[in-house]
Amino acid sequence: MNSQLPREINEIIIAKAKEFGASLAGFADPASLKNSPSYIARKDISFDHNFKVILVLALVHGESEPELDWGARKPYHTPGNRRLIEIGEELSSWLKKEYEIVSENIPYSTGKGGIFLKDAAAIAGLGIIGKNNLLITPEYGPRVRLSAMTINTTISSTEPSEFDPCSDCDMPCKNECPQGAFSEGDYNKTKCNIQMYIDEESIDAIKYCRKCEFSCPVGREI
Repeated sequence: MNSQLPREINEIIIAKAKEFGASLAGFADPASLKNSPSYIARKDISFDHNFKVILVLALVHGESEPELDWGARKPYHTPGNRRLIEIGEELSSWLKKEYEIVSENIPYSTGKGGIFLKDAAAIAGLGIIGKNNLLITPEYGPRVRLSAMTINTTISSTEPSEFDPCSDCDMPCKNECPQGAFSEGDYNKTKCNIQMYIDEESIDAIKYCRKCEFSCPVGREI
């Protein structure tokens, strides 16, 4: 591994990720992710990775490209996911060639070595997890898809964001949810899953409900 990495290597990698097609990118500290809300809440899923650093990639997913999230029966291979995987592969090849840094895409499924992407993205400073239980970015609101890579060299993490759009929001997502997932105040995953199961019964392709995404005012102009 090249020991003479530029001081600004994290900025260089983020810029290159965007050049390859990512909309946003940031570095998450694995120790912080291990103690994130999702891992604390999900006692059945442990963080047992030895990652040195996690690079989180985001791809903007506006209303004009609904097919990015249309799922086939093969899980985790939506067009948006495939595009993010390709970005990660390009970036991995470039890191190896330019800096002798080894990196690889992290699987989507936590059962196959994946991580909680929203938590990782929040730790990496891409945005915050809002009242709608979605990652909300300053640039694009919740209308992003996520993936992550592991990079086997020490790189400083990007700082979590102080962005807080939900504090004074009247929660249009609450009014738009077809299953009333916010009817009791906090997000109710069980009610949300009812809609998810309905969507998965689609004959041609799974087209998940995104009403909470589209109703969020943050980044709507994008």
